Amino acid sequence: MRILFAGAAYLLLTAAAFAQANATIDPEMLPENRAIDQRYRNTLQRLPDGQESNDPWRKFRAVETESKPKPAGKKSN
Repeated sequence: MRILFAGAAYLLLTAAAFAQANATIDPEMLPENRAIDQRYRNTLQRLPDGQESNDPWRKFRAVETESKPKPAGKKSN
């Protein structure tokens, strides 16, 4: 019975890897895929920049201020 479960687990775990390894690229579809990719990139370029993030914790975080750089003197332990 254990061997049956081990075999089923092995088949389930390796099925996805086997399916990915056998993927083929159709040469006739390459120009169409490139055109789709180009349209996608053009669409991304036309999108406006993101607005202020929707951060619900922004009121509770400490305000970040520019701190003065520490002098490169002795290091204390």
